[in-house]
Amino acid sequence: MTFSDYVRVLGTYWKPIVLLTVTGAGVAVGATLAITPTYTASAQVLFTANTGTLSGQDLAYGATYTQSRMIAYQGLVKTPQVLGVVVSNLDLTETPTQLADHVTASFEPTSTLLTVSVDNTNAALATRIVRSVANSLLTTVSSIEQRSDKLDKTTGAPISAVTGALVTDPSQPTSPSSPHMQLDVAAGILLGLVLGLALAAIRFVRIRDLDPDAPVPTKDSLFRRMSKPQRTPVPKPVKQPRTPNAAKPAEPKRPGKRKRR
Repeated sequence: MTFSDYVRVLGTYWKPIVLLTVTGAGVAVGATLAITPTYTASAQVLFTANTGTLSGQDLAYGATYTQSRMIAYQGLVKTPQVLGVVVSNLDLTETPTQLADHVTASFEPTSTLLTVSVDNTNAALATRIVRSVANSLLTTVSSIEQRSDKLDKTTGAPISAVTGALVTDPSQPTSPSSPHMQLDVAAGILLGLVLGLALAAIRFVRIRDLDPDAPVPTKDSLFRRMSKPQRTPVPKPVKQPRTPNAAKPAEPKRPGKRKRR
């Protein structure tokens, strides 16, 4: 199949290709509008080593220790110990386990900055939840990293080896994070285009299989051929003339009555 054949096939079957492409875009737009938008609010928490608990040679390894603990802090975000406080403070109808499905945490491998994100259909509620999660995480990390051998001189309470701070206060999102209208419409257009090209290619292969020497069609459209298949006419039966029954003699005609003048 030469390049000119491809061009002729596209010229012949451009109507179904365009129709399927437009249909794919319309389906994508309808599906996107039917989905409830979701908003994502984020907050950043920075963890550093508490230099008051370190001395001498240990001070040089403070940053390394904090960085090695970031994986533990990331997993701690979704625990009931952290999210249970959030559910209680905000009077949420969700359980900590259900809330964990909408909470994510991530950090760079060489950083001690943890990004906490929360998804919700309400932008204002998502902002409140992520702020509460960040504060609950800071409290939980401080209690876990306490050292009994180091006490505060004023209160006498154990000092935490790692301290954290909320460096980015979450702001209310103004646009939904999902669904993505542009990406969904582009995917629908691409899918419709692929289906249209595949349908045209299948039709062309079927024609070539029946007659390898047949030229590429240029007039009949793909849908007209597929929806209106050619039918061979059925011959009508020929009616035979009736023959009189030889065994039964014809009855003689009776003379009619004469009309009076």
